[in-house]
Amino acid sequence: MSPIFAERVVPLFGGSQVSGGRFPTRNELVQEWRLKRHLLMTAAIQAERWGYSYRNVPKRYGTAFLAYRSAERPEDRTGIFSGWNCTFRHRPKDATWPKPCSERAGKDAAFGAGFDFLFGFMTYSNNFQADDISGEFCDVQHPCHECKQMLEPIMSPAAPVSLFRDRLPCDFDEPGDERFVIREMTFGESLRTHKFKTGQR
Repeated sequence: MSPIFAERVVPLFGGSQVSGGRFPTRNELVQEWRLKRHLLMTAAIQAERWGYSYRNVPKRYGTAFLAYRSAERPEDRTGIFSGWNCTFRHRPKDATWPKPCSERAGKDAAFGAGFDFLFGFMTYSNNFQADDISGEFCDVQHPCHECKQMLEPIMSPAAPVSLFRDRLPCDFDEPGDERFVIREMTFGESLRTHKFKTGQR
């Protein structure tokens, strides 16, 4: 386990004491996730509206993270931060540049605001596109392989992930509510959605 991975994940399992306050416990974070579920969904939907792509068929994505940090007051220990994709045609094709995805923008917003860790995230999009590893299509939009590689060192495999889109007339038995098709999973499970062409997972 790398030092960064250990530093980011260990506080998930305990209310560690830190000068000036403490981290929320895992039970407190789970409760926050449940209580702020509607706010997270709303933040992801609003972020998606800001998404931009130069393609003829605009592809927009919105992601909202529940972030946390050490603080004295319980209300200061968690926060919601959102991001959206923004891709311009004139962007240089440099392999060293990170993709301007909604997950990266949301993570940068949380860390930039002084939050140290990410507990979970929700992503909203009505765009269907093939998995960038296997070429297969999923019924909801999954984070790309590069974003999952970015998040893997700083998120627990047990972190909750919700991926959702608008419900279509043909979505009779899909999970969710009257308005949305929602896929719930852990971050560890989301990492396995990329099926490699060799058949490995």
